[in-house]
Amino acid sequence: MLKRISLRVLRRVLLIKASGEGDEMEPQDPSPEIEVYKAVRAHELELNRATAGFEHAVLTPLFLLNGGALVAFLTLLGAVSPEGPISIEISSARTASLLWAVGLLVAAMAAYCGYRAQQHLSRAERLRRQEVERLLTISEGLKNIVAKPDSKSRTTKKEIEKAGKWQFAYGIAIGTSVVAFLVGAVMGASSVQLL
Repeated sequence: MLKRISLRVLRRVLLIKASGEGDEMEPQDPSPEIEVYKAVRAHELELNRATAGFEHAVLTPLFLLNGGALVAFLTLLGAVSPEGPISIEISSARTASLLWAVGLLVAAMAAYCGYRAQQHLSRAERLRRQEVERLLTISEGLKNIVAKPDSKSRTTKKEIEKAGKWQFAYGIAIGTSVVAFLVGAVMGASSVQLL
């Protein structure tokens, strides 16, 4: 998509933006190349927003399920009296509570893994964009302003590989949290016995 953008037009825009000129005036009739470039940048931003929203939508139920189950079960344990019609098998109750606590911890780890994966993907996308901008600029001074080289000499490929590892860990953590909830539910239900 970026190959269709006129290098001449993008160079002109980058030079104007770097010099600070033209901030107060918009072009009367923006060229299609500029509009494509703006759309690519807007797409990059929207991808970041959508990914963050998706991660929140996945993680919220994990926190609610594990945390809610733990709180509800502890409330039940506190309400059961020794003379009542319900008895609790303590080792199963401990196991269930421990599993729900682990589910909460792993859900928090999943949130961190999702954050790190998105961080690396964003960095990879930024490196791609900076390389295009670096190729489009004329002067060395402008290259350092528009697309300053990364001091850690990162590459897009390395960032995508790191993101993939964090995404894998994210998936494992989500699965572990769900399993912890389900096994905790079975253990919790088996620990409650009617007399």
